[in-house]
Amino acid sequence: MRTLLSGILAAGVCLWGAAAFSQEPLSAPAGDASPAPQDTSSPDDSVAPKKAENWPFVPATQQPSPSGMPWQLLEKARQSYEYGDFRGVIAFVRAALSQEMEESLVQDAYMLLGLCSYLLHEYSEAKDAFTSLLLRVPDYRLDPVLVPPNIITFFEELKVALKDRLDPIRARLETQPARDKPKTPKARVVEVRYERHQWAYNFLPFGVGQFQNGHTAKAYGLLGSQAAMLALNLASYLSIITLSDADGYYTKSKADTARGLQVTQYVSAGAFLGLWLYGVIDGLVYYQDEVKVGAPQEVSPTLAAPGPRASFNFTGDGFAVHY
Repeated sequence: MRTLLSGILAAGVCLWGAAAFSQEPLSAPAGDASPAPQDTSSPDDSVAPKKAENWPFVPATQQPSPSGMPWQLLEKARQSYEYGDFRGVIAFVRAALSQEMEESLVQDAYMLLGLCSYLLHEYSEAKDAFTSLLLRVPDYRLDPVLVPPNIITFFEELKVALKDRLDPIRARLETQPARDKPKTPKARVVEVRYERHQWAYNFLPFGVGQFQNGHTAKAYGLLGSQAAMLALNLASYLSIITLSDADGYYTKSKADTARGLQVTQYVSAGAFLGLWLYGVIDGLVYYQDEVKVGAPQEVSPTLAAPGPRASFNFTGDGFAVHY
């Protein structure tokens, strides 16, 4: 019995040893440790995500260094400003200022630079940009329609603080010969008078539609002929009533006259309606919503309104609208 148990135990030890030596080691020995090779192959292009093409707007802060003509850079700066990318505006403006460009573009560049620097709470940079602008144009004014009030206040306070530096520049610009002063186009204000028409007027009798369309000869012809037909119709009707007796009947002699007058009444009524229908059709054919009246006239800029404004006046030919 003891011999049998010893044999079973020895067989179990042999089987365990064979199984242990047949398995791979879980880790390399300490003396032969080496890093496992890494897979350096690039992923398949069909699986890797691709960047969207023709994206409508990419902030300038994510673009390479801006390049291009100054006016192109400023146009991109304005687009970036509309998207709220103030850092992009500054990048485009600085790239434009590194090149030579017209004085008006330089002023726009410094204005944008100061505006966006202020919006980014970089007040020192905003002060420097606005100072450069004022040293070029001492009486420069920001547009209150486009610029927030707090920035306008900041700009005006800076102008007051720089008064000692700006006054000599103003004096020099005043004494500068006219030929050396920057040429600015003279403002021309032209007044154009328009007459706005009413579509419903075409359905009125007596040539109202023709008067509105400017066809005065035709209008007076319709006015006279329709008035004559209406008067003839009314006179015939009153004459027929006058010829009748108190009981409403007619004598034989008066009956023939009444019949003739009745025919005249019907014919005049038909003629009046025919002329009215002609006037409606003619008015609709030549109808225009608004017509320019007279030639454009140049007026003094000091007398012109500061913005687009319309005034309405009633004339004999309709309503006149002044822009």
